[in-house]
Amino acid sequence: MRRLFMLALLCAVTGDAASSYVQSNSTRAASPVALAFGSNNAAAGLIVVCATNESSNTHTFSTPTDTRGNTYYGINTVGSALGMLSVMYYAWNVGAGPNTVMVSATAGDTMDVFISEYSGAASKTY
Repeated sequence: MRRLFMLALLCAVTGDAASSYVQSNSTRAASPVALAFGSNNAAAGLIVVCATNESSNTHTFSTPTDTRGNTYYGINTVGSALGMLSVMYYAWNVGAGPNTVMVSATAGDTMDVFISEYSGAASKTY
């Protein structure tokens, strides 16, 4: 169910017809998480990072970092009465090359992390 929720959020953020899906990866692991793209990122693309945990919606996530030195900006944080916390970040106009995204949460939480790359978004004005 968490994966469907996160995929729905990704679709809402990247639904622009001029943007094209390139690749994605996901994992469920204890914090901190390092998750690599399977192929090199293309220059000037968009990366969307989603992370969720079930431990406590009072815990926090660090802003993601990556091996390309891209800057990530927060999109949304959603907490639930069931204790799930979900966050979304993006980096646009990213550098080209191999890339691993790192995310961590407080207290070493187990979390689901999703990374996706899209092309064509950096040329748009939002």
